[in-house]
Amino acid sequence: MDENIPLTPSQDASSGYRLLPGSPAREPRDLIVCLRLPGGGGQPMISLWGETAVLPRSRTREHWALLESDIRDVKDLTAQLLADWKAFVDYQPADPAAGIRPYASVADLSARPPGEVRSRVAELARGGSHLLEELLDGNDPNLVRLRTFLMAALHRRDLRIRFDSDLDLPWPLLALDAHTPPIPVPPPHIVAYDTHAPYAPPATTTATAPTVSHGLAGHPETGTLEATETPEAHHAPDASDLPDAPDLPALFDLFLGHRHLIEAASGAYETDFYYVANRARPVSSANVDHRLRKTPRVAEVHKLLDDQTELTERTHSDALLADLATAHFDEDLMYFFCHGAVISDGDATWQAFQLTDARSVHAGRIDSTRKRHTEANRRRGAFVPFHPMVVLNVCYAGSPVTGRFASLAGSLIRHGAQGVLAPHIAVPQVFGVEFALRFLTRYLVDRAAAGTAVRDTVRWFAAEYHNPLGLIYGLQCGLDSRLAPPAPDEGATAP
Repeated sequence: MDENIPLTPSQDASSGYRLLPGSPAREPRDLIVCLRLPGGGGQPMISLWGETAVLPRSRTREHWALLESDIRDVKDLTAQLLADWKAFVDYQPADPAAGIRPYASVADLSARPPGEVRSRVAELARGGSHLLEELLDGNDPNLVRLRTFLMAALHRRDLRIRFDSDLDLPWPLLALDAHTPPIPVPPPHIVAYDTHAPYAPPATTTATAPTVSHGLAGHPETGTLEATETPEAHHAPDASDLPDAPDLPALFDLFLGHRHLIEAASGAYETDFYYVANRARPVSSANVDHRLRKTPRVAEVHKLLDDQTELTERTHSDALLADLATAHFDEDLMYFFCHGAVISDGDATWQAFQLTDARSVHAGRIDSTRKRHTEANRRRGAFVPFHPMVVLNVCYAGSPVTGRFASLAGSLIRHGAQGVLAPHIAVPQVFGVEFALRFLTRYLVDRAAAGTAVRDTVRWFAAEYHNPLGLIYGLQCGLDSRLAPPAPDEGATAP
């Protein structure tokens, strides 16, 4: 007897036609935002790539448009936004009983007056939203259409976003507008022809576009609304709307770094592979300023690294540079906790840090130390024996700078680092240690990918401590950097 065999697969065996070797992705929705600044003062171009579930396919072209905003204005707004975040750290309440700079003295702000914290966070969200709006502002039809697609995607909560940009922006600090839901994406027009009357006027039907909320209500992972809900009913009011009703979760969820997994691309092709440390105990190093050892919970970070990895500790630049000069630098994780700064000389700016000694370590010094090994490996086509995930818990180590040899993260990634996590501004020492402890626990103990560990850490500080400062840490590459799960005990059986 004939039977109908179901032909609908339960799994996507082709993985979305992904090319091999593929990224060890753990999240389903990818979006790439590319921003290019042409030489000679031409108009910048923005382009988007993503899965069809995130970004509708165009029949005639890829998604790109010329930006109409003045890049000088965007840079000015970026500097002002970072200054606002510094002001948040340095906030001084009028009440003397609050103490000196309470936001810089403790990591847990849950004991602060709710209206006070809420108004400060609302101000930061408005600044991040304003920068995003100005970046995408314009009336060209192509730009309007691209902006509609991008904003609809950003209002989701399930994206892995790579920003491949010539313009150095603090992407996690950008935010959505609390009061403006996205414009629904124009649905495709489906034209049906009657085959028996080919010359009759076609009947055109329009597919119904799903209503997309701003992500503060509805389904937690997609941001879509139930049929009876409306976007206006779930806006995130600022401090002037409901001063006595703190709504911090809604405000935190406006920030891109709270909603999505985010990485900034480095612009280098040096590591076209995904390295996963697959050994019983990962190898790590703690590169620290010994004078900061009295910071609360520093000993716990050191113990975590010592318990979970084969740990090497360095406190002076001589030891660090000597090890970097070796051909085989086989560390899976490099952790830095020391002082950093942005140094200016004329029109040039660059990042630098100091360990216990007075010597400044900058990108040029790292590059000159490792260049010969990187180039030798490239000529031989061999595996680059420099592949750490780097955590630069160093002030300004992720701040915008100019020039190829200005960025610490860019230099490390050029020579093989899997990714670099660094803050955009100066970090209070107390918060920096707390952030490192939470992130490293997710990365080392739970073996989460770096991008997931960063997002989870940001969300934890927002929910538990009412503190937005986790957002100041930006990930350059390394979204999928991870350690292999520990091998099961011998003789253990699967559950």
